[in-house]
Amino acid sequence: MKRIITVFLIFSCFGTMLAQQLPRFDQYRNYAFVINPAASGSERNETVGVLFRYQWTQMPDGPMTGYALYDTHRLLDDYNMAVSGYIMHDRVGPTITNGFTANYAYHIEIPSWGYNSHYFSIGASVSVLQHRLKGSELVVTDPDDPLVIGDDLSSFLP
Repeated sequence: MKRIITVFLIFSCFGTMLAQQLPRFDQYRNYAFVINPAASGSERNETVGVLFRYQWTQMPDGPMTGYALYDTHRLLDDYNMAVSGYIMHDRVGPTITNGFTANYAYHIEIPSWGYNSHYFSIGASVSVLQHRLKGSELVVTDPDDPLVIGDDLSSFLP
């Protein structure tokens, strides 16, 4: 444990630490296909779900994330093919991320002994994300700074 703390202190004092901001999703036990498209249809049932998470409720414009999900274990009456998808909305202060993801998975049963079946799964995912920044909501200390964004920006990423 002391080594981990020492390494962390060295990097924080002498190195630059970078981070990325991703939507918070912690229901991966129930909806694993959000993280791994090969998990689509792995539960062998049809699932429809809505998830909503609002953090730091006492703070104005606290992080808020919402998902609408669908997952099925068969496609065109073939129990080896599965599809799933979700629509996402994430807001953290002046930044907003909206997205749609569609997943496809193909499951190959591995012969096994006993009552449990095992599968080898292959998956693919297609996503479209929109990132928005409300520049008018940014709180800045130097409004004359040329790098300060005063307008709203939006970009789409496939």
